[in-house]
Amino acid sequence: MLALKEKIKTDLIKAIKSGDKEKRNVLRELNSQIKNLEIEKKKREEGLSEEEIISILTRLVKQHKESIKQYSEGKRDDLVVQEEKELKIIQSYLPQPLTEKEILDEIKDAIKKVDAQGPQDLGRVMSLVMGKNKGRVDGNQVRELFLNYWK
Repeated sequence: MLALKEKIKTDLIKAIKSGDKEKRNVLRELNSQIKNLEIEKKKREEGLSEEEIISILTRLVKQHKESIKQYSEGKRDDLVVQEEKELKIIQSYLPQPLTEKEILDEIKDAIKKVDAQGPQDLGRVMSLVMGKNKGRVDGNQVRELFLNYWK
């Protein structure tokens, strides 16, 4: 249950000992977010579930991608490079993402399960696919593939 949290703590200690400041800073922030959510949910003793930690990682990935987009538009290449490095570190703790073919298979399976009749059933299909594959799929990609399926 705490395997991901323990891996983050272990890697943080290694980064501190090796002097890897970038990784150390990212993992400290991540560790801090985990502890804050544990306090917020009153789970200091038992800790967060893997799914809750993955949701923190997913949220951080989205934040970094948005920052990269904004820095790119602002012609701040130095900050883009920094954000991309941090993003890569965070993504290394997420489960392996599904391929486009795997996502399409999941969409087809969900369409059958909810008996989707067309694009109007996007929400029901997306909630099933996203719930089943938390942290492994990007919602925008699922939406795009679903809508292309009906074209």
